[in-house]
Amino acid sequence: MQVEYSPWALDIESPRISLLKTCRELNVTVVAYSPLGRGFLTGAIKSRDDLADDDFRKMAPRFSQENFHKNMELVNALKKIAEEKGCTAGQLSLAWLLAQGDDVSPPLVFIIVFFCVVPYEVVDLVWLGVWCVRLRWGILCVMLMVDYSDPGD
Repeated sequence: MQVEYSPWALDIESPRISLLKTCRELNVTVVAYSPLGRGFLTGAIKSRDDLADDDFRKMAPRFSQENFHKNMELVNALKKIAEEKGCTAGQLSLAWLLAQGDDVSPPLVFIIVFFCVVPYEVVDLVWLGVWCVRLRWGILCVMLMVDYSDPGD
């Protein structure tokens, strides 16, 4: 099953949707597309002006002007944790995804890049488990403040 899944997109975990739970019950691997939050979790996007006028992301609710600063809080929290471990926010996002279980995987190209460029300490699963809990708490706190609903719904 290919679905968006990242520290920024946790919809598949929702009890309302139960997609991750169902995939696990059926032994279906989840391939997470956009594990870097459509580029947002890399820290490269600092304002809506960084997106071209015709960029499809400008139409997405999470990239709206109202939500942008709230999402920057998530990226900044992610960057802070990443800096503590000597990696980038993007690398930490991939580490988070890899820690979600053997049945969850980013696309193969991300795995290759992850293991080629991530400091060894980030791959340490003991560390990763502790930091993932801290990261998930920060993500949930920020997500409670963000309205991702489509205004057209």
